[in-house]
Amino acid sequence: MAMLVVVYDGECVVCTGIKRVVAALDWRKRLCWVDLHDAARTAEAFPGLEQAEAMGQIHLGDEYGSEYAGFLVIRRMLKALPLTYPLWLLMHLPGMTRLGHFIYRFIAKRRYGVNRIFGRPVCDLGTCRLN
Repeated sequence: MAMLVVVYDGECVVCTGIKRVVAALDWRKRLCWVDLHDAARTAEAFPGLEQAEAMGQIHLGDEYGSEYAGFLVIRRMLKALPLTYPLWLLMHLPGMTRLGHFIYRFIAKRRYGVNRIFGRPVCDLGTCRLN
């Protein structure tokens, strides 16, 4: 079965928490996780992905060569996991895409605030901000 490659922020508490949950549900081992702070692996997975864009939102490449970013990654991962497939279906109801993008951006812009709470590093020079 083909692999989905996910580029995520390994220094973000929210991102690593989501990775742990999704990895536990990934019974078929379809997802390959790449920490965006590993520049060589990120460049291999997504040759044209700029560092600032990678810091702004999660990215996924699928077996068909399609690339997804932000909320669309979350929705694509839901499709790949047996237990979350019904959620994927719900994400296609009218208005859910717009709502999903809004919620994703809201959380992504504030994710390093969660790092402060847990005493983890916070991004420098504003590079973690979603454009």
